Amino acid sequence: MRVYAEKRILNLRPHTYRRPGGFRRRDTSRPRDNRPANGTYGCVVADLDPAVALARWAEFVNRALRSVRPALSDRKIYELSGISTSTLSRWRNAKGTQLPEIDRVKVFCRVVGASLTEAMAVLGMTDDDPQATPEAPLPPDVQIILRKLADPSTPEADRDFIRQSLEMLADRARSVGKTKPASQAH
Repeated sequence: MRVYAEKRILNLRPHTYRRPGGFRRRDTSRPRDNRPANGTYGCVVADLDPAVALARWAEFVNRALRSVRPALSDRKIYELSGISTSTLSRWRNAKGTQLPEIDRVKVFCRVVGASLTEAMAVLGMTDDDPQATPEAPLPPDVQIILRKLADPSTPEADRDFIRQSLEMLADRARSVGKTKPASQAH
């Protein structure tokens, strides 16, 4: 009976109750990332693939570090900015899954003397894009079909069949957007 009562008391405690041992549950109301809760940075965020943004950021960091390298070591940058050497290494090698936090980008640019505007453009956080965004890679099955069409050893009958199939799929995709839902047909 006592165990039941203890469980009941724990369930009735206010939400500020801390679990024994100091462990807290993570807030799962939104995913972990470096974006603010309202989803904006106060500037326009382009639809940029995170892998592309990380690669661009790595190039930017390497270029900025090359320009200050004789005077500033990773350790000295850590002392001036508070950005750890492991973070600098992760940025240089485009490791990780998240873009750097805005505050860290600002501090890094200030310490190494790099342009904050260019850094924001590299991360896709402004309207002007310094480089054209590469298209997403094609799925493997589509790549196989394109190779078959380009291969001169593929029989002409197979190429015609593939072309007709693609035309049929394209027509179907075009017509799907034009049809009315069944509820609006009357």
